[in-house]
Amino acid sequence: MDELVEKLESIRRTVPGLLGFVIFTREGFPLLNTIQDFEGRRIDEEVPWDEYFSAVGAGIVSLAITTLQHMGISSTDRLIIESKYGYILVERVDADVNIMVVSTETPSIGMLKVALRRAIKAYKTTMGQ
Repeated sequence: MDELVEKLESIRRTVPGLLGFVIFTREGFPLLNTIQDFEGRRIDEEVPWDEYFSAVGAGIVSLAITTLQHMGISSTDRLIIESKYGYILVERVDADVNIMVVSTETPSIGMLKVALRRAIKAYKTTMGQ
């Protein structure tokens, strides 16, 4: 995993405002978190950031899938959440794994999409997929 962390950190450094990546299972179990500098609040301060971000990401994906199913629309492969304070993009890597990128409001969505695609490629290469 150290090799993957290095690759993800390299990608992060190329996009000002990109806080990092979280890789998690469909069920919300953390696999990897590179976000170190986050000033947000947690409901339970005792929950580690990797677990918190993984649960949030899985919750976002689950809600989107359920909503789209109710609308009769096939599920999506990428979710984008925009706010005046930043962005969250979540994309499915495979049937069991998702990757989430978290940023401030500084980068463009396009730059974040490119970073996310590069992160997915790094994950698949490192994990032998």
